[in-house]
Amino acid sequence: MWSTDAERLRAGRVVLAPLLLVQAAFVALQLGAPGWRLVDLDREHNLPTWFHGGLLALVALLALDLVRSEARFLQRTRQSQAWALAWFVVAGGFAYLAVDETLVIHERLLNRWVRGQLATASSLQLLLAWLLVFLPAIVLSVAFLLAALSARARLSPRLVAWGGAGLLLWVLALTFEATTRSFFIPRNLYWLEVVLEETAESVGTTCFAWGFWRYRIELGSWGQGRVPVFAVPWRWVAAGTVALAIPAGAVGVSIAWNSYALHTYVGDDHLNAGRLEAAVGAYRTALATAPNYGRAWYRLGVAELRRGDLAAAEQAFATAARLEPRNP
Repeated sequence: MWSTDAERLRAGRVVLAPLLLVQAAFVALQLGAPGWRLVDLDREHNLPTWFHGGLLALVALLALDLVRSEARFLQRTRQSQAWALAWFVVAGGFAYLAVDETLVIHERLLNRWVRGQLATASSLQLLLAWLLVFLPAIVLSVAFLLAALSARARLSPRLVAWGGAGLLLWVLALTFEATTRSFFIPRNLYWLEVVLEETAESVGTTCFAWGFWRYRIELGSWGQGRVPVFAVPWRWVAAGTVALAIPAGAVGVSIAWNSYALHTYVGDDHLNAGRLEAAVGAYRTALATAPNYGRAWYRLGVAELRRGDLAAAEQAFATAARLEPRNP
């Protein structure tokens, strides 16, 4: 279809520009028209999720095409074509993510069971359950992507740069999502978390798409005799995988730093179960650490009202209204 590398590169940019514009439009609509379900970044089964699902499917197709393109390249340069099989795994991973984005599998698989296994006051309750379920798969996927990209580092530094950027943005998105309950929600910044997380996720996917397309173009420009040999630098892969401890540590610090959020959620569990004395105790424990946390005051008022202590309930509601006058 395209006769030269310049034409292929130009065609890729023609597609890339509107993809980025659509993502910017979703952010603008999220900020300018919050609550509009059709474009709400925090909802499923709407335009942003379908768009990102399509974007993930596009990356899967690009990775699948690289199986054929790289196999031809390896045959031409008399190297083992087995290296190209890595793109089958990458394509399969992105294909699963495309399906998951549409069907929201990750938020349904074993989540209730995991929550039930955790103690009510466990700090892990501040994490989204699906992060615990998929943690091994996340670590293994990061390790595999690092290995696949770094094996081609001398052949295509651009592939490593764009793929690495995509991976970094995805890890950043996971970090934002993992600190939702401990950091963003207690500060009434959930809208910010949604924008940061969804933007990092979609832009990261776009980086993968662009990196894979550029790599396909570069494969055709290499001649014989000067092609670097594929090799996985396992030490760098191990170091990159271990580096996941950095965002995990940030999440841990967030949970430890905002323990009052955990006590508030514990109070909610007690309140929903009708254990009013325990609920009041949990809310007051939270407020001992964070006396300006309006939501805990409000929930305390609900618990006191159900207990029949009208004076305590009135005081709690009044404090919540004073701390957060704009909260409906």
